[in-house]
Amino acid sequence: MKKLFIIILSLVIALFCAGCSSYIAPTNPTGGATSGTEEPDDPQNPDDPSQDDEGDVFSVTLMYGGKIYAPKRVQMTAQWTGEDGSTYRAEFNGGVASVTGLDGVYSVTVSGLPEDKGYNPTAYTTDNNHRDINVEVMDVVVLHSAKLEESTSLPRNENISISQGNIYRMIVYGDGQGCSLRFGSLNGLETWCDTVANDLNPKITGYVCNSVSGFVNLGTATVAAGGGKSSSFTKNIKCDFGADAEFDGLTLWHLVVESRTHQFPTYFDFCLFESAGRPGGDGGGESQQPTYTTKHADASLLQLVSPPGSFVYNYRDTDNLLDASRFKLFEIGTTDSDGNEGDGYYHIYDSANDVYGAILFAVISKDCEIIESEGTNTGFLFEKISLQANNVNYGPMVREYAEYCNDMGAHPVTEELKEFLQAYATRERFFDDGNGWAEGGGYSGSPRLKSNEDNQWLFACGYYVVD
Repeated sequence: MKKLFIIILSLVIALFCAGCSSYIAPTNPTGGATSGTEEPDDPQNPDDPSQDDEGDVFSVTLMYGGKIYAPKRVQMTAQWTGEDGSTYRAEFNGGVASVTGLDGVYSVTVSGLPEDKGYNPTAYTTDNNHRDINVEVMDVVVLHSAKLEESTSLPRNENISISQGNIYRMIVYGDGQGCSLRFGSLNGLETWCDTVANDLNPKITGYVCNSVSGFVNLGTATVAAGGGKSSSFTKNIKCDFGADAEFDGLTLWHLVVESRTHQFPTYFDFCLFESAGRPGGDGGGESQQPTYTTKHADASLLQLVSPPGSFVYNYRDTDNLLDASRFKLFEIGTTDSDGNEGDGYYHIYDSANDVYGAILFAVISKDCEIIESEGTNTGFLFEKISLQANNVNYGPMVREYAEYCNDMGAHPVTEELKEFLQAYATRERFFDDGNGWAEGGGYSGSPRLKSNEDNQWLFACGYYVVD
């Protein structure tokens, strides 16, 4: 009888234990590398989340060029990170990753993308009302960081020209390393350091840099920081340089990064965007998009003029001071007290006697004493010189003038040519409280000029003197 009782009791216990054997998934995992991971029993035949009774399904779909992105033999993972630090992970299958058990707001990040692909890790969140999201995958251009030193003559091979429309990835090999970038102040820049990882903090400093020689004016250093998605350590940059006059004329940028964990190599992505410009104008206070107007020369003023004598820069007679009061435009249709007729060019002017003297010339198609075109002696025609300034493209006009330059590479100064020279000198910050390119001696052997704001255009000008 006792033996029969033991058998019956064993059967009851076995039935009770079988009823308690079902697995209950964690509802609030925290931190761990594998918490909340959804692993299908068979990777070739994954579980159907719609049949799952653990809650609503959250999904991430990778998109590239308008199509689902699912490269073969690439293992990629999506991660959902809750506001409380909880994490869920799931591998992508056919370009889609899904998970259940989420409740609330989550940041979404992706790992395992191929080296030539990227995305914005700061851009995607999901919640109970928006459970299915698409993540845009983009091509990236890879840059390699280096230790950047402040120098007034940065080697050209350390200047990387970047442009809008591309996503750039900087591979970082140490704290404080970065890249020396070339782009104009009519751009904006946004960094995409992962705020969930919270490991990298970018910083960018802009400088005025001569477009021909690469001379860096250290006195113009301007720091831009913040504005983008942030966490406790990571403070992403999102700065519209064209919308702030503080950044006008800055064309060289040092983008560097610091790491909280000091684990290298690592990387982050960034991009350029088109500046909205500064408010004002006919837009009624709305931001205006910068548009360049093409400038053409007045054909009636284009003449090949080669006076006798030797060419002398105007500042030779004034101890390197640019003094525009010495010159005046001799307008067509006017005469001076000596009966000379106006020609539309600037001349040396004797105001006491109302007499126009020698014609003032600007060196255009060859190097002047401030512009050096890497040994090509092509002046403003040098391919690396931008002829855009003040929202005007002076390129067509300058090239027209160049066709009528004399053996010195010079043409008489007209009002429109003066306008270009002034705009160019201002853009390049040739004169900047003693720190400008023209004030600091420029390249080896160039003069140290002095000028106020309005007289800068004379930097390339001179006249002919008969011995």
